[in-house]
Amino acid sequence: LEKKINNKVIIAPHPKTKHKNKPKYFDYRSVSKKKIYELIDNAQLVVTRMSTAISYAIVCKKPILFIYSNELYLNKNYMSELSLFVNETGSKVFNINKNFDKLNLKSLLKMNKKKYSIYKKNYITVLNKSIPNYKIILEIFNRHYK
Repeated sequence: LEKKINNKVIIAPHPKTKHKNKPKYFDYRSVSKKKIYELIDNAQLVVTRMSTAISYAIVCKKPILFIYSNELYLNKNYMSELSLFVNETGSKVFNINKNFDKLNLKSLLKMNKKKYSIYKKNYITVLNKSIPNYKIILEIFNRHYK
């Protein structure tokens, strides 16, 4: 994937987990201690199984690549939920046990703006409030990072 997008993959682990930087099990990739929204704001592509990263990617208008493995493929509940996220966001999905050369770079870096907008409205905003959550998140971004 790194060769395909000409960019390094940075691992953003769950905040409650502890990892050494560049561990062997991440193929010696850098493990960031930055907040997920800081990384996504500067990302070219967000690669995730399923996490809060999805909402941040939608708000920051970043393309998402959902990933799964042969092992996760056997979990019907996981694959059903993954399929829902893929359909709702219009994002790409990829089995990491396959060869990344088969990924189409152009389509990988595209996002479906209409689906992102609908997703934001349906899942990131509170419908009874006058200020949507994504505007609150953007305000926090602007206060701290602009």
